[in-house]
Amino acid sequence: MAHFLLDNKPVLLNYSGGVGIPIVCSLINLALYPLVNQASILMIYLLGVFLVASQFGRGPSITASFLTALLFDFYFTKPYFSFAISHIENIIEISTMLIVSIITSNLLNKAQKAAIAKAQADNEALRNSLLSAISHDLRTPLTRIIGAATTLMETHHLISQKEQHEFC
Repeated sequence: MAHFLLDNKPVLLNYSGGVGIPIVCSLINLALYPLVNQASILMIYLLGVFLVASQFGRGPSITASFLTALLFDFYFTKPYFSFAISHIENIIEISTMLIVSIITSNLLNKAQKAAIAKAQADNEALRNSLLSAISHDLRTPLTRIIGAATTLMETHHLISQKEQHEFC
């Protein structure tokens, strides 16, 4: 079976994180449910989606946000253990979660691209500095060699054998 790579990780691993983290968030939320309100539950889910976005990329993040919306609706909105939505506030909460997850993954993607571009620019600057230094270090001896060779070629008949060997 061929595994395609995304950010040096197999795609299957990325999407496994996109599914696994919302499930872990649901287990945490189920344990905390008697103690916290729906806003706190949503924050835990958003943290999970943010972790997926930062570690696994945009596709798994969107997958996680849809799964999170389904899990939140199923376990924490009335009617419980149903995908029916009875209040407009639940639609707003779910929509907000999806929008925040997409914006987060887009921002992280842009930040990663900017970091890569900066690293490439830094590498190019370092390469240019190294080439400039090597060029400068080689220029002086090459100039002396060219000067000596030119002198030998132009004045070899005027210079003794001993002086010609000193040029070499």
